Amino acid sequence: MKINHFVFLLLSSSIMLTGCKDALQEKKDYLDLRIPMLKKNLTEKEFNQFIEIMEFDEKGNLYEMDYELLEKGTGDKHDSVQYRINADMVGIYGDITMVDSLGLEKLLTPDLVVYNTIDEKKVNIADFTKGNTIYMITSVNCGPCVQFSKEANKIASDPANKDFQFVALFGDPMIRIENYKKGKLYEKLGLLDEHWLRFSNEQKIINEIKQMYKGKPGNIEIGKSFPELYYYKNGEFVRTEDAHQLQEVINDLKKTLGSNGPKSNY
Repeated sequence: MKINHFVFLLLSSSIMLTGCKDALQEKKDYLDLRIPMLKKNLTEKEFNQFIEIMEFDEKGNLYEMDYELLEKGTGDKHDSVQYRINADMVGIYGDITMVDSLGLEKLLTPDLVVYNTIDEKKVNIADFTKGNTIYMITSVNCGPCVQFSKEANKIASDPANKDFQFVALFGDPMIRIENYKKGKLYEKLGLLDEHWLRFSNEQKIINEIKQMYKGKPGNIEIGKSFPELYYYKNGEFVRTEDAHQLQEVINDLKKTLGSNGPKSNY
């Protein structure tokens, strides 16, 4: 897989920005979602200063900030947070070299952003943002979702589909998934199995995918209903409302990708 490499210059931020109430709320919402530890680790004055300096680009990505306060407020998570912020801007999750105001360099890689699947398997952003990935938005609280589980597992485990990666994004907290596995429906209908990279909603992967594809063609709203499929085709992120079309989607993508097989978008 070809890895793209980007360089960012970190300049000292001292410009104080003001905006309307909606802009202020947008900043707070961003921090709650992307950098929640900042409010806990900074003083109220420092946190408000960070908010005041924040500025977004036209795609809603954070590009202006106080880097010293970011480092102080994120502690040992700093490199991971900094990587995500800058990867968002370019929309590509490859290696990034950061150069600070003193000219010092630091290499940041996708390995910094690690998530646990519901099977406690550690994966990073690069593991589930490849062009051969098909995402399914699902839930154990959704009848059509659980009824499709056995068929979906059969498709994902089919050797003919081995070149594809399948990611299950549950809209459920882990406790609900565990409770479902104790019931009769689980015995009868099962659950998406180990052939899928499976994430509960605590991992915020749906929000992560939203952020990664923000501003992409289609500007898709992810996670609004269940079950749904999302995938890349011809450089665009595509939504299919009927997850039962999983095999049809795969067959179509095989034709689109050609004899050389799926290629990573990253």
